[in-house]
Amino acid sequence: MSDNVTPYVKLEQQRDGGFGDIRVAGDVELNQVTPTSDSESVYLATPAIVWDSLCTIDLESCFISYYAPCHVVGKISHKIGFGYPSLFFLYAFFFFVFNYSYYVFAYAITPVCSSNHYSDWCFLIYDKSQCKKTYTVINSDNILCNYDTEYHMCYASNQECVTKSDSKLTWTAWCFLEVVSISFLSLTHVYIRRTLKKKQRLPQEHVCKDILYSFYCSTCSLAQQYRNVDAE
Repeated sequence: MSDNVTPYVKLEQQRDGGFGDIRVAGDVELNQVTPTSDSESVYLATPAIVWDSLCTIDLESCFISYYAPCHVVGKISHKIGFGYPSLFFLYAFFFFVFNYSYYVFAYAITPVCSSNHYSDWCFLIYDKSQCKKTYTVINSDNILCNYDTEYHMCYASNQECVTKSDSKLTWTAWCFLEVVSISFLSLTHVYIRRTLKKKQRLPQEHVCKDILYSFYCSTCSLAQQYRNVDAE
């Protein structure tokens, strides 16, 4: 019998009487059987999914989540129905912006040149305190002056300085890049975490808890999801 054919049962009258003098008045047909869909059968046969602990030590998932988080996000994105490339490239872009902000920060902490202490030649300054506040220009770069206590002389050091306007612009750019990149990465972590739980019919935790996991334990959270998707 094919799986798609509804079972058909027919009871025909063969005799009257019998145990308890039961009489069958006529033919009885049983042709209504409630079918069970394939998806329901698979769901009923599938055991409940349980995530392991966030602090589970697994070399593969931790290594990939730390050094290749874009791949993990793309893999989870494919699982929840977005496709691998969509979130992969979007996450990779903001991940690059997040790392680039460190180079901007390194430039932002450069000392600021005092506009009132500029000299064409550091050797002409003989006061120690005045020397350390002064800067000069060498090859279009602002260079701080330094004082040598042994020879009691002021000279141009190797440390550069930036103008006050450049410093303000750099700090503004760093704050903007840092806030935008961290916000997007954290929201992406929360979204894929909660969507994956919904996809696997798992009970949702409070959204604040998922935010804390994604913001402060992003690598561990991605590793936990990667282990679950890989095992499934």
